[in-house]
Amino acid sequence: MRLIHRLRGVAAQTLDSAWFFDFQQRLTIGPVDRLHRAIAAELRDLAPRSVLDVGCGTGTSSTTTDADFVGIDVNPTYIARANERFGGPRRKFLVADALTWPFEDKQFDAALYVNAMHHFDDAGALRILAALHRITRSALLIAEPAPETRMPVSRLLISLDQGDWIRPQADLRALIERAGFDVVRERVFFRGFAHTRLLVCRPRRPGDDTDSRGP
Repeated sequence: MRLIHRLRGVAAQTLDSAWFFDFQQRLTIGPVDRLHRAIAAELRDLAPRSVLDVGCGTGTSSTTTDADFVGIDVNPTYIARANERFGGPRRKFLVADALTWPFEDKQFDAALYVNAMHHFDDAGALRILAALHRITRSALLIAEPAPETRMPVSRLLISLDQGDWIRPQADLRALIERAGFDVVRERVFFRGFAHTRLLVCRPRRPGDDTDSRGP
């Protein structure tokens, strides 16, 4: 346990570098990112005109769609890297916080919240999900580590993650539904050396039949 804490401390210092963050992603995920493929497939079906990525990191998820794309992150080195690699007229990356940036109601057709929710306790995650409910029109895609795996390598990598609130499936879904979303699809797959859960969520609106939720 002491070794795990020490390794997490080293990771926290090095991952603040955008270059090292990208290198670590390529090293652990490999040349083919199954999560990005899955997100791209979902976005093709949804056909959004605009997408918001909260906690966008260095912007790699922007390659999953041809829609107008806005990525936000509180780390300025990540945003600088994202603009350098992917920025353009239809791809914008901002140093911003989803809770304070003045996005308009239903400004985006879809939103991404990829591997970020486990960095917040329940209260903080609910505030961000509530903001996403307000500004998202049709769909929210959430990706999170899947801690139920029994594979030793996957469990080790998840234990090294900097997020302190990696939630099992039932707790994750309950939190999402508390924020006003219905989970309509879910899948778990092996991404690099660890398991990832992708949930496709629909904002619940007044008058929706709560009995018609997806599995």
